[in-house]
Amino acid sequence: MDRTAHYTYSAARYLNRLAVEIALGDMSGQPALYFSARLAYPAAEEVEVMNNSQERAKQVLQEEIKKRRGLTIQLPDRGESEEGYFFTEVERVTVIIGVRGRYALPAVRTYPKPLYAAVYAGKVWKAQIPDSNCVTGHFDPLVTTDWYCGSPDCPCKREPYEQRFKRGAQG
Repeated sequence: MDRTAHYTYSAARYLNRLAVEIALGDMSGQPALYFSARLAYPAAEEVEVMNNSQERAKQVLQEEIKKRRGLTIQLPDRGESEEGYFFTEVERVTVIIGVRGRYALPAVRTYPKPLYAAVYAGKVWKAQIPDSNCVTGHFDPLVTTDWYCGSPDCPCKREPYEQRFKRGAQG
């Protein structure tokens, strides 16, 4: 009996999942052996890649920081959320870049213009007063890819994932 191997590999980067399927079958195409595995979180060798809009937005942010503030910095990569938001930092404040290249500061409730807020992230963060009644923003300037901040007093500690996402990304 001739055996053929069919390999299917798919990685849903935006979901931070890795799926591998292998089916071994005979010439009729019917699988004789089937193997499927799913990893709940990215494997160590998996590389998270920004899309073109995010890469360009990161470059623009670095250029604007240099132009407006005279600082030449390399923005760090702090990971990516399940929804595909790219995380970085400016002045120890988390800045996210959406899949279409839009900037946001998940720890800050409100700000005038996203690019201005990203360039002056520290100044914008310091102008905010913590308010536990607000449904947006955080009590700590650094926010992780699962939308938690470092403050034990922040409402995000008691919220399910969907609410934390709205608090940080959709504020």
